[in-house]
Amino acid sequence: MSEIQKAILSLNNRLEQIGDEHEELYDTEPRTCLHITLDYYFVWGSDSQQMPIKYDMFSAKGNKAVAEAVRKFVKVAVPIADRLGIAIGQAREDCLQDLSLTTKVGRQYFDLIGYVKKAQLPERPDDRYFQVE
Repeated sequence: MSEIQKAILSLNNRLEQIGDEHEELYDTEPRTCLHITLDYYFVWGSDSQQMPIKYDMFSAKGNKAVAEAVRKFVKVAVPIADRLGIAIGQAREDCLQDLSLTTKVGRQYFDLIGYVKKAQLPERPDDRYFQVE
């Protein structure tokens, strides 16, 4: 398993752990926010100095757990992708959507965040995701 696959699988496993405690993680709104955030910061390599702190979870604890997982992933995965020469856009989207990566209970990327055939142009997460609760 490659270094980038390990980073992605680590994120997926962490999200699954969060989902065990916060079932709303699997709802449309959190998954959409996760997808937009990962596309913006990982797939398109946007500056990650300020990242969302809310993900439409039902509690501050759930939002904090997701925000920490995503922040950690971006901090680790972007330098790995850069070092491995994985181009921004479709190549990184394909890495995220690797169907060979399954969590401990068999979930895949699309179970946690959704799926797109083609990388979308970068969309900055809405301002409300950056506001303190």
